[in-house]
Amino acid sequence: MATLLLSTSLTWVGCRTGGQPVGGLSLLESQAPSEVPRYDVLEVSFQHNGAYRDNFFDVNLETIFESPSGVEHRIKGFFYGRDLWKVRFRPDEAGIWTYSYTFAGTGGFRRQSRGTFRCLPSSEDGPVQRSSGNRFLWVFADGKPYFPIGLQDCIYINGGQLQDLVIDGEGRAQPGRTVSIEEYFAIYGQSGFNLLRFSQQNCSYSLMDDLDHYRVAVIWHDRA
Repeated sequence: MATLLLSTSLTWVGCRTGGQPVGGLSLLESQAPSEVPRYDVLEVSFQHNGAYRDNFFDVNLETIFESPSGVEHRIKGFFYGRDLWKVRFRPDEAGIWTYSYTFAGTGGFRRQSRGTFRCLPSSEDGPVQRSSGNRFLWVFADGKPYFPIGLQDCIYINGGQLQDLVIDGEGRAQPGRTVSIEEYFAIYGQSGFNLLRFSQQNCSYSLMDDLDHYRVAVIWHDRA
């Protein structure tokens, strides 16, 4: 069944790594899963108590994921909000993967570690990408053609929380009704939609003041 939710983040929290704190600073790395289905999203979170002028630019989180066939994927982490940094990666090959990371902040803080996980076979088609044979066509990672069916929509944020959305077009006698964001995606997914296009600042609150100053309280969306 088609769905508008194209990925599922997996989060594990609470395993201390990297040895003893240096200079009073510490790093808590989430415990990576031992198994992840192919094309699912692996998310690793890092909790760090460092104080920086700009968390977006003063911390560098670099990871290297190596596939079972030896292909390396270099993925940069990002500041998520509060005291969290994250790395997200979608493995595309079944088998045993290895990974390593370097977490470094201005002032000399630096941690390195590595680990492994197993990527399980999956029936998923993988992420959508441009066709290598025709730049006007889109395909899934396994080569299956992708035909986008969706809509341009408005999703607005108020006080850092996503609000209920409006389902429209259900009939002339029923002009629309308000539903939760989960029900919103489920309704369109069950109707065959596989694309949702959303433009920031299109009937939404601004997510940034300029290219160097993000509104973290608005961007960071914490759902239980």
